[in-house]
Amino acid sequence: MAKKELVTDGSLVLGGRFVKYQVFYRAKKNIILRVTRRDALAVSLPPRTRLSSREKIEGFLRENEAQILSLLNKFCQKEDEKAQNKADEFKNGFKSVFVLGEKYGVVLSEIGEKGREKAVFDKATKTVFVYVKNKEDVEQVKLVIKKALLSLVKEMCKELNEKCFRDFNALAGVKKKAPLAVITVKNMTSRWGSCTAAKGRISINFRLIHYPRKCIESVFYHEYAHFAEQNHSRAFYDVLKKLYPDYDEANKILKKCKNIYEML
Repeated sequence: MAKKELVTDGSLVLGGRFVKYQVFYRAKKNIILRVTRRDALAVSLPPRTRLSSREKIEGFLRENEAQILSLLNKFCQKEDEKAQNKADEFKNGFKSVFVLGEKYGVVLSEIGEKGREKAVFDKATKTVFVYVKNKEDVEQVKLVIKKALLSLVKEMCKELNEKCFRDFNALAGVKKKAPLAVITVKNMTSRWGSCTAAKGRISINFRLIHYPRKCIESVFYHEYAHFAEQNHSRAFYDVLKKLYPDYDEANKILKKCKNIYEML
């Protein structure tokens, strides 16, 4: 995705709460407030704005204290509900995880102290067999599954990176050539991917492993399209649609199905 320009960051007290903030310039008409963590928010400013100093930015935040506190409370409530739902899921014996859009049941087995903890995905039965030292340790169970998922997504990224590289450089009408990107997989809270075109680097969100394959494909092609256009202009989307005609369909899934696929 197109990179935002960080203006400043800092912290202040609002309604007795310590709140961190980051301020970015972004090509939007209005100022946008977005909570990123339980105690933090991002402020997106139009390029030409009257909030040109830290003092003015913090003044604006204090003027909008009620709105910000409401946003923080809603964010915390959703996070708490999500955590409770996950706890209830394990407590009630209903264990599952989505892998590339398909629901896998989780079967736990305990191993000895010298055994190696691991998770094995069986495509035929749509089952994840998890071998851990303590089945009651929910966080460890999730960690073992996530490590196995990370291996899967890295393997998939290698395959998609090579395919996108070939497809981009074979695309007619695009003067620029793309490098074989250096791929980093990480857990991101606010974006599915990012591209640093000048360095030939692409970052992919680990959570995409839960979604149908077309979703991770669409993000890969989106980021590769930034080697042609470092923005989200019509020219950018013209390149993207040529690379991946199903982009709109996949993007709708990413926007609408977060609560369905992200159960781990």
